Amino acid sequence: MVDPLASIFYMLTRMEEYQSKKFDQHGRFEAVNSISTRFDWLQKAMCDRWANAFLNLLKQEAGLTVKISVPNVTMIPTFDIDNAYAYRHKGKLRKSLSVVKDFLKGDFYRIQQRTKVLLGLKKDPYDTYDKITSIAAQGFPVKLFWLLGDYAKYDKNVSHNSPMHQKIIRQMAEVCEVGIHPSYKSNSYELHLLHEKERLEKIIANQVINSRQHYLKLNVKETYPIFISMGILHDYTMGYAEVAGFRAGTCRPYKWYDLTEEKQTNLTIHPFAYMDGTLNEYLHLSINEAKNCIAALYKEVAKVGGDFVFIWHNETIGDYRKWKGWSAILDYTLNLNKNE
Repeated sequence: MVDPLASIFYMLTRMEEYQSKKFDQHGRFEAVNSISTRFDWLQKAMCDRWANAFLNLLKQEAGLTVKISVPNVTMIPTFDIDNAYAYRHKGKLRKSLSVVKDFLKGDFYRIQQRTKVLLGLKKDPYDTYDKITSIAAQGFPVKLFWLLGDYAKYDKNVSHNSPMHQKIIRQMAEVCEVGIHPSYKSNSYELHLLHEKERLEKIIANQVINSRQHYLKLNVKETYPIFISMGILHDYTMGYAEVAGFRAGTCRPYKWYDLTEEKQTNLTIHPFAYMDGTLNEYLHLSINEAKNCIAALYKEVAKVGGDFVFIWHNETIGDYRKWKGWSAILDYTLNLNKNE
């Protein structure tokens, strides 16, 4: 016999990830190894479904008066700022090396675009902050996650010491909630996270309590206790890079339960439903296919009630190169609840 409460606990705590020894090249638990994939649950908010079914059972079998409310969907657009600018504010050495790299690859289009941007003849293609600001102005609770790690193989943002970089961070912090995007290397050396968090707090002159892992590099057993020790109260990493859906089986925020310590913590987990890169770079969906995928996920959230959290990047909404036409998909997402 199925125990719905035990099943919900199993999914929310990510018990299967504690037990797994299978991870990808970035140390991430993959969807293919999850119970949700095995039973074709990933695009369903199973914990929310089980909870409603359990309440209905109490109502029918025990004669209890149970009112099941389905909250309206809260649309929460989130953006990772991995690279604040494509060409601007990179420093002379990085600019020179980038030109050499593009020349060796024969990418003359990129050389041409860089030249136009640096001469002031064209806007930097990653400078999409006006669009993000306009989304916030519509009343959406926009969340930004800013990468401020030192330059490395997987951490290539503009230097945190750049005055212009700091200026755009402060400007965006006035209209959006800004959190930290811990660098790739911070996973192996937690002091990096502390330094990066302190950098952001100094720039915006405010406490940083929101976080999302760069590359969605999450080890629930190790990452979350570190977050808690550093005063992070909200995490937005709960989802998969390679496939859309509900990693923890829910579209609602919930308090993290630490299985190692056997206690509920004050860290709130905010699951996301899809990421731009998942649809384009992993699944290679067309524009229409991506819209259909998003619509199905939204329909599931609307059915059970909760938050529709989704991830984009400043560089993916500028319709630049492989992202041409994709800003329309973000607009499509934002308009999904207008017919409710």
